[in-house]
Amino acid sequence: MIVNRINLMDKVKKIISMIKKMVLIHQKYEDLILTYGLTDVGLKRNNNEDAFWINPTNDLFIVVDGMGGHKAGEIASNMAIELLQGYLNEKSFEETGNEAEKIKNLFIGSLSNTSTLILKAGKENPDYSGMGCTAVCAWLTGNHLYSSHVGDARIYVCHHDTIKQLGFDHSFVAEAVKLGKLTREEARLSTLKNQINQALGMPINIEPEYQTSEINPGDRILLCSDGLWDMLSDEDIHKILFSSDDAKVICEELIRKANEAGGYDNTTVIVKICM
Repeated sequence: MIVNRINLMDKVKKIISMIKKMVLIHQKYEDLILTYGLTDVGLKRNNNEDAFWINPTNDLFIVVDGMGGHKAGEIASNMAIELLQGYLNEKSFEETGNEAEKIKNLFIGSLSNTSTLILKAGKENPDYSGMGCTAVCAWLTGNHLYSSHVGDARIYVCHHDTIKQLGFDHSFVAEAVKLGKLTREEARLSTLKNQINQALGMPINIEPEYQTSEINPGDRILLCSDGLWDMLSDEDIHKILFSSDDAKVICEELIRKANEAGGYDNTTVIVKICM
């Protein structure tokens, strides 16, 4: 009986020790920011045509990058955010019933409708003629990530030892990468890298690219405008993403490094640390 009591006490002590460790881990992450977004005008531009939105309630993320003169880029990006907020809401996701095809149609339909309305606004107001924006949006539910983009706004999923861009940019150099004519780094450094062939507001039938991905604890999700990847290589981005367990710190460092490398464009980032 005495031996049994000693064994029982040892087990109780081990359980208490484990609980204490779990509490410490919980407190550690409770003090950290796991989702954060940041935008910066950069060092060469007078105004910021980027915009972003985060819905922390259902882990919905959007980054857009406007284009067009007379501040039309700002109009396009703000319009895109407002429209996509309306299309990609909690009710619309609930109505998909988590059916894969319905989720895909929701993303593609939302981006296509937004593009049509931006184009219409540009035609109705001469000051906004030719305005548009690139866009990337994503929804994280459980360990499933659903995303779609138009243009060269990007989404990355990063593990401890890898970084992966989901899909391809809608650009001429990205097509060359697909065909094996350029490496990713050669494309990033090309003088033609910013010549995109799709954007919201273009007078074409856009074809948003849709992706799904499985997410593991510890992964980092990054949405960004071209102001980031234009300045930093994938390797540099990956290193920064795992330099901290705080999304705010990571976002600030990504912006700082992009500006340190030249800051030629507006830069916008959203970082999600997955638990």
